[in-house]
Amino acid sequence: MEKPRNDGSHSEEFFSHLRSPSEKEHLSRHTSESRLSWYSHHYERNSNILISGFHLLSTILDQDIRNDEKIELGATLKEAELATCSIELLLPLFKNAIEEMSFENANLSVSSLKISKQREILTKELDTFKRVKLALEHLLRKTNYKQTGDNLPSMLLQNLTDNESENINLKKKVLEKEAYIQELSCLFQNEKENTLKANRLSQAVKLVHERLQLQIHKREAENDKLKEYMKDLEIKIAKWNLQLKTNKDETTAVKEASRQTTIALKKASKIYKQRLNHFTGDIEHLTSQIRDQEAKLSEMVSASNAWKNHYEKIVIEKTELEVQIETMKKQITNLLEDLKKMEVHGKNSCEDILRKLHSMEHESETLSLENKELKGTLAALEDKVVSVEEELLELQELENQQKTLIEVYKTQVTTSSSFKFVKIGRQFRTLYFICDLNKQK
Repeated sequence: MEKPRNDGSHSEEFFSHLRSPSEKEHLSRHTSESRLSWYSHHYERNSNILISGFHLLSTILDQDIRNDEKIELGATLKEAELATCSIELLLPLFKNAIEEMSFENANLSVSSLKISKQREILTKELDTFKRVKLALEHLLRKTNYKQTGDNLPSMLLQNLTDNESENINLKKKVLEKEAYIQELSCLFQNEKENTLKANRLSQAVKLVHERLQLQIHKREAENDKLKEYMKDLEIKIAKWNLQLKTNKDETTAVKEASRQTTIALKKASKIYKQRLNHFTGDIEHLTSQIRDQEAKLSEMVSASNAWKNHYEKIVIEKTELEVQIETMKKQITNLLEDLKKMEVHGKNSCEDILRKLHSMEHESETLSLENKELKGTLAALEDKVVSVEEELLELQELENQQKTLIEVYKTQVTTSSSFKFVKIGRQFRTLYFICDLNKQK
């Protein structure tokens, strides 16, 4: 009987399936079919392990259970436990493979029917494996309590607990790997978001810079207009000053003329009293004209004062605009410095992302090498399947002999033990039926 290898290979294969979820999406139909064939060979091997364990148990019962055969029985029970654990671990992987096959080959109805049949058969096999495990534990306890006491069951239970702890540790490692992958994906998404934010900020700063430049050009155009307006005002003020000077000269001349006339009139008043009556109207008219001219002069003076006040306000506004332009220039320089800092930070984050991508590519190359090694192991397993089929023929011959031995043993054992062996015989039949179905497939 060929003893199976340790279950470490199953755990390595299980991790190889869980390491690269991105590669699963790009596998072809050929790899999915090879995966299904590997699952079927794996279940056939585990079924052969359990059948050999039952044959060895029956031989032990007929030969009064020697010590070395008890050790071999414990080893077979341990291998059966490992086989059941590996089947429980590989069943969700088989379900995922079936889902991938159904998505990739939606048009192939025949392959989907075959996959569904294999899935039902594998679930039945898992139930039978669990029942066989319970039966083996019960028979082992019974035989050991009759012959050697409590030492061997305790050893087997310890082995079972060790295997369960190993399975729990493997599951924890798988969860840690998944959490590590999720952390890497979160970091990658955060870096993407940071780069997008940096691009958005740079675009916003560019827009602000453009708007500020437009405002500066507008303010410069307004300043040019104000300068031209100030020049016009200065020209007008110069003209008004000239007019004021001319008006003052005229008033002084008129005053002097009036004084001279009054002096001449005083001198000639005595002589020209009669003529003075004629000239009084003219004098009143002249005085009214002088008053009008003085009123016009006062209005011109008030207007010039108003223009002076307006000119001072314009000068104040000009200084305020210059201060605002300087503040805007400072803000633009600060924004440009922030942009440079954000660009440096974005470059550093991009370099970190590229390093992580290179490490991920290296891991993908190692995984491809491991897949090649697994393909080599698949070829070796196919060769072993051929040898196992030859052994099955020999085991069928032994089955006929065992049936005769079971009938003889039924007559010797009590009614309780006979009922248990009837269950074991049914389980044997179900196992052989499953083996025949796997051979036909």
